[in-house]
Amino acid sequence: MRDALTDRSPLCRLILAGLMVSVAGCARGGPLQPKWVAWLDKVVPLLPISKAPPPVPPDWVAVVTPDTLPLRLGPDYRPRNEHGCWEKGDWRRPGWRDVCVDRGSEPSDPGGFQLRPEPPDPAMSDQHQSEAWRANTFSISGRRVVVERALVSGGIEGARRERRIVAQIELGGGERAILSGSTGDDSGYEELLMIASTVGPPHLATESEVVARAEKYVRANGFVDLVDADLKAVIDPPPPGMTLEAFVGTRAHDLLPRACGVSRKVRDGFPWGWHVVFCHDPRKVKSGQGSIRVVQINLVGNDPFIPDPTPDKTTMASAGIKRLAGMDDFERLASASRPTWR
Repeated sequence: MRDALTDRSPLCRLILAGLMVSVAGCARGGPLQPKWVAWLDKVVPLLPISKAPPPVPPDWVAVVTPDTLPLRLGPDYRPRNEHGCWEKGDWRRPGWRDVCVDRGSEPSDPGGFQLRPEPPDPAMSDQHQSEAWRANTFSISGRRVVVERALVSGGIEGARRERRIVAQIELGGGERAILSGSTGDDSGYEELLMIASTVGPPHLATESEVVARAEKYVRANGFVDLVDADLKAVIDPPPPGMTLEAFVGTRAHDLLPRACGVSRKVRDGFPWGWHVVFCHDPRKVKSGQGSIRVVQINLVGNDPFIPDPTPDKTTMASAGIKRLAGMDDFERLASASRPTWR
């Protein structure tokens, strides 16, 4: 007896095959999403729904975090550090507020509550204990927000029943922001939630922005010939006990200042950063001549550095690499003068 599928016409077999592919796609969970999205899908329907906070006053000012997240703050807030934290008032007194906002979009992050009480870990010396914990949810223009409040004690800062809040804010496009705040009085909770309601999606760097940032990095940190360097803008700090001049002097100064190639890096279906490739100056006779160096930059276009070893072993022969003007410079210089080390 012939198999039922093979007994169908070619068109019928094609339709059945398409149905099987479609079912398999549903079984795999459909479109690729960060893991924390599944956590939101699970907990949001179970949480009490609260009203969204009121609009912020017109005198609030616009600021941007290092992760390029825009938000608004009252005019009396002042920066607490360079990592996206602001404060106002006297520490832990009524009227005191402390708020930090960062991009929490790592696709592999499974999500989860951050203030919910957990049993103490005897192997950890620095840990916090929460009490009076509660959570709720609201939405801002259709974007979900999960809010936790708790009285927190412990930690290296010696907190004692400190009023704290964490808001996980869905920004769309696979992006999430996490606001962590503390307040010296109960009225600060609403103020911190008003700040949370203003947080917008980050500016993800364009290819041209990434290349310009990488070229600035190699110029400013002594990787190129000193004629092309810009040592007034050094980004890498020298090791303890070493002057900036001595530190920069340890660099080979043998990269061409214009990038040879660029590639947007993807892992498990998600973009995670950029690699900008720089060629060695063929006129130099340094021991490393002939190889390339890669500047790695994150998706928002900051935190450039040269990793060693290079993730994914990126080279100009890697799949997806885009050739840039620096490669023309390299080929022109290489053909004009035969390297002396050969």
